[in-house]
Amino acid sequence: MQSKRVWLLLDSRDIGGIETHVALLATELRKRGCSVVVTFMAKYGEHPLLDRLRAANVEFQFIDGTLPSLYRAIRQQRPAVIHTHGYKAGIAGKLFGKWLGVPALSTYHSGEPGVGRVRWYLEIDRALSHFASNIAVSDEIARRLPAPSRVIPNFVPTAHTNLSNSPLTVAFVGRLSAEKGPDTFCELATRVDRVKFVVYGDGPMRSELEQQYGHAVDFRGRVNSMESYWGEIGLLCLSSRNEGLPLAGLEAMAHRVPLAAFAVGDVAKLIPSGTEGYLVEPGDVRGMAQALRAWADSSDETRRAMGSMAQRHITQNFSESAVMPEILKAYSAVLKV
Repeated sequence: MQSKRVWLLLDSRDIGGIETHVALLATELRKRGCSVVVTFMAKYGEHPLLDRLRAANVEFQFIDGTLPSLYRAIRQQRPAVIHTHGYKAGIAGKLFGKWLGVPALSTYHSGEPGVGRVRWYLEIDRALSHFASNIAVSDEIARRLPAPSRVIPNFVPTAHTNLSNSPLTVAFVGRLSAEKGPDTFCELATRVDRVKFVVYGDGPMRSELEQQYGHAVDFRGRVNSMESYWGEIGLLCLSSRNEGLPLAGLEAMAHRVPLAAFAVGDVAKLIPSGTEGYLVEPGDVRGMAQALRAWADSSDETRRAMGSMAQRHITQNFSESAVMPEILKAYSAVLKV
């Protein structure tokens, strides 16, 4: 494995869950002596992920955005494996890998069905799962794939945060698009008193939501990293309508920020006992509001204890030390080493 050159292939112009995962995976692979190259299918400008890659001494490259150029790059560089992330990279990487005899490994991150053209891309990417070895980040995503897959969750680095307080601030972190439910989060801000509601993220719904709920919600916009903000947050609200295994939830819990979440995708795995946060039936806005009030009414000591339980659960089950061995097994199976 150490002598093999791995491509992590994606098509991206911004930072989200996939990009954060790719940066973490590339860093961990490099630590283990693997020759890894993060390969962007196109360059849309200075990508905000590059600072993280440079800091970790991870090699990266850009293709010029055309499929013939990607084909030539694979043929000339001959990576040992193409590990794809996202539907565009998944489709191109699997097809070109098949034609050129380069093994492909695809991670399926998306828990939402998609709409319009995106829906068709997602369906094509799933149909081509027969051309690759596959990783699904949740059981639900695995069930939708026609080919076999390994269920390997997202992971986050082991955090050493020891927050001394639990501010009465509830946050939404993610893309402001329908599947993530930012409208539900904003509606909650009008139902729950004594709690500050903050949104970190951008997307197509921002303008409308800010106009309607700007009096009740603090919209901070997109941030490249949440690392310096977790200390300002007491609870993360996952209001998604569809999910796989959300990286924002893992990051929050790793920093002792518990969750209040709708039970979609594999989110229930993050709150298995109820001591790590609050799990609410999908779409039950009233139930979510009750959960937020219960958290706000708890003592500061109780809220800190919940954060400690959340961090412990992540360290034991979703840290790099817990998950990377499974990813390395997937690589070994592809490379037959």
